[in-house]
Amino acid sequence: MKSIRHIVLIDDNRTTHCLSQHLIKNFDPCIQISPFINGGSALAYFRGLSNSLNRRFCSVPDLVILDINMPDMSGWQVLEAFEAMELFKKHHIEVLMLTSSEYAEDLAKSREYSLCKGYLTKPLTLQKLSTEFKNLRNGSLTG
Repeated sequence: MKSIRHIVLIDDNRTTHCLSQHLIKNFDPCIQISPFINGGSALAYFRGLSNSLNRRFCSVPDLVILDINMPDMSGWQVLEAFEAMELFKKHHIEVLMLTSSEYAEDLAKSREYSLCKGYLTKPLTLQKLSTEFKNLRNGSLTG
């Protein structure tokens, strides 16, 4: 994976948003973060990004950190939509699933998706983030 310069964070929990953004900035203050509170708004962003790329003044994210359990659309539904988007394939955008659950079924399901490169349990910590970023750079699937 290329270096991580831009992350999209999708989680319905505002506390998790604040914590995750703080940890990412502590890890690397140069990383741009685009936060979304639900799957629908994130999908709209990526659809708009796909349409805007022809103008060449958009920053394509390198990574999505996606919560599994959200009220409007589950993380799995959002991931399904991402898998169908040409933008993710063309720009090699990868996904890390973030969840409060430690269900073996969820971990197994995450491995069924080509875009999903890791599975993180909440709370996110600097150590977990550092490990995942290192694994992404090395091309390792985690979980």
